[in-house]
Amino acid sequence: MMQLSKAPFTRLAPETITSSMTWTKPKRLRDTDLVQVELWGGGGGGGDESYGQGGCYSVEIFTAAEIPATVEIEVGSGGNGDTFIAGGPGGNTAFGALFFAPGGSPGRDKFTPLAVTGPCTEAGSMPGQPAFKAGGGGNGGTSQFAGANGNFPAGGGGWESAGGNGQVKIKYL
Repeated sequence: MMQLSKAPFTRLAPETITSSMTWTKPKRLRDTDLVQVELWGGGGGGGDESYGQGGCYSVEIFTAAEIPATVEIEVGSGGNGDTFIAGGPGGNTAFGALFFAPGGSPGRDKFTPLAVTGPCTEAGSMPGQPAFKAGGGGNGGTSQFAGANGNFPAGGGGWESAGGNGQVKIKYL
C-alpha cells in the first residue's frame, strides 16, 4: 500500500494590528496549534509638569481551540498631551474578552502634588489573568517646552505631548 506523505504545516506570517478591528481566526489553524498574542496599551499623554507613563504590555499563549472564530480587537489610543493641565490617559488594548493591556497614566499638572502611579505591575491584577509589564517612558526633551510624542507602540508622551498608540501582535507558534 502506498503511503501519502503529509506536507509540513507552513507557519502563517505574524500579524501586526495598529487599529481596532474584527479579527478572523485563520481557518487552517488546527485546534492544537499555539497562538501568541501580545498587547500594548496606549501611552499616557504628558502634562504640563511631567511625562506620561508608557502603556502596559501583556502576552498570552492560547491553543487555537481557545480562541473564537472572530475576536473584537480594541487598540488603545495614546493620551493627549496638554500645556495647562494633566495629560490624558492612554487607552486600553484588548483581545476580545480574553485579556487586555491597560493604557498608561497621564503626566501630571502643576496642581497635582504627587506623580500619578500607573496600572502596570509585575503581578497579575486578577486571578488567571496575565501580569502587566510597564511600557516605555516618554521621549523627554531638555526642558519643559521640548517634550516629544511617545514612541510607537505605547510610549508615554513627553512634557505636554501625546502618548504613542497601542498595538497588537499575533504570532503562530
